[in-house]
Amino acid sequence: MRQPAQRRGHRLRLGDRPVRGRADGQPGERRRRPGHGLAGHPARALRRGVLDRPTPGRRRDRAPGRGRPRPGRHALRLADDARPALDGQPRRRRRPRPRRPGVALGRSPVDRPGRSSALHVSEACYRAANALGRLVLRILGIRVDVTGVEHLPTSGPVLLAVTHSSYPDFVFVEKAAITRGRYVRFMTRHDIWRRRVLAWAMDAMGHVPVDREAPAAAYLTARRLLREGEAVGVFPEAGVSHSFTVRALMRGTASLARETGAPVVPVALWGGQRIFTVGRVDLRRGRRVDVSFGEPMRIAPGEDLTEWTRDLGARLTRLLEEIQDRPHHRPRPEERAPWHPAHLGGAAPTRLEAAELDSVPRSAVPPTWGPTA
Repeated sequence: MRQPAQRRGHRLRLGDRPVRGRADGQPGERRRRPGHGLAGHPARALRRGVLDRPTPGRRRDRAPGRGRPRPGRHALRLADDARPALDGQPRRRRRPRPRRPGVALGRSPVDRPGRSSALHVSEACYRAANALGRLVLRILGIRVDVTGVEHLPTSGPVLLAVTHSSYPDFVFVEKAAITRGRYVRFMTRHDIWRRRVLAWAMDAMGHVPVDREAPAAAYLTARRLLREGEAVGVFPEAGVSHSFTVRALMRGTASLARETGAPVVPVALWGGQRIFTVGRVDLRRGRRVDVSFGEPMRIAPGEDLTEWTRDLGARLTRLLEEIQDRPHHRPRPEERAPWHPAHLGGAAPTRLEAAELDSVPRSAVPPTWGPTA
């Protein structure tokens, strides 16, 4: 009876005979390479040291049949791209990519497949964040007064165009919006996503990171959220105003409203600049914040974006100045108030002085509203 071929590593030894029933060249056996029939001690030493050396990563005692060559890339009908071609190849299987905050692409939990479950998780995280926010407001003794919240619809797509005078503005807006059962997905600067804990929290609540140098991805995400019936919060000033007036506005709000047909609710806030704003942090208790919602605005399909944005700036200015002039927000006589606008008796920079401090994108619509100096 003929003995089966003995293997050394994954190659046949010199003088081995193929297994009965298998023809030379069929799967499971390797053809003998020319030159393997060399005789003599030097040739055998060379073969053992070089030719019979096992391939790194393969076991020498592998069972027969395990070393069969796999079909090539074209036989598997894989694409010519190198990355998908690695799928199914030995020792080069693709691994799942680590989950990272999608800063550049504006990803959020509601972007992914299985939106219903992701949205449920998002609302659960949002409720926890709202509870934490209420606790912080209670500890600091901050009073939030809301007017005109009935203009915010309880369902359906809606854009909230919010003035920006302090960093925690979104906390005050959400405290008012939750009374209407709305969880606002804010479009915020992507810098927040650089810290891992904050990035996880912002992603969990469904907020959208905005890179002002490449805002297209954030725009597409906001458009999809509106088409799914979400409430999206936008800061059209694209930053905090040093003069505490409504500065130049971006056209993105008008573009989103015109493309999706969603109403735009102007929102003005005042009082947060005395707590935490540019160059100022004051955590003394007893502060008061006013939030005012205006009547919804709509834009016609063929309406000019620039003219509509100017109208939005005028409405935001009227709302803001109305709450800025309330008695509890006015500075005391002869009090130097750097937290109050200069044209209303405060010591904040004028609009011309703030133009050198504000970082405004070139594509913003310059103000034709508010104070001229």
